[in-house]
Amino acid sequence: MAHGFDDPIPRIQFHLAILGKLRDQPGVGSDEILWSLVEATELADIYCSLPIMLPKTLRDKFRAILDGPVNPQQETSGSNLARNTVFELALAGWLSHKGIPTRICHNPDISCEMPDRTLFIQCKRPFSRRSIEMNIKRACK
Repeated sequence: MAHGFDDPIPRIQFHLAILGKLRDQPGVGSDEILWSLVEATELADIYCSLPIMLPKTLRDKFRAILDGPVNPQQETSGSNLARNTVFELALAGWLSHKGIPTRICHNPDISCEMPDRTLFIQCKRPFSRRSIEMNIKRACK
């Protein structure tokens, strides 16, 4: 018994078996499986909860998402726009799913209509620890 659960846990064992089958496929590595699962889940969540936006904005956002590197370990400060955009849309989708009227903007990234005010959100996904302070200063502008 681990953490109060029977061991093995059938649901987890099922998923581990599927992942094991994927891992055993020629040419498919563990990293590729992991990132494919994570990215597919993020994109499905975004698709299911995305607030309504102008078609041009939707095209531009997804063009940015699909233009990035497949593997996050290949991401650089010059190619991180794709995952930054996923972060923006995922946050906007989550807020919208929670019943908060949400709009995707350009700058700030998200605006939310609250009962007594409009809340502006400038999403920052730091590429490194060194960029956190600079990102906070830019967001405040």
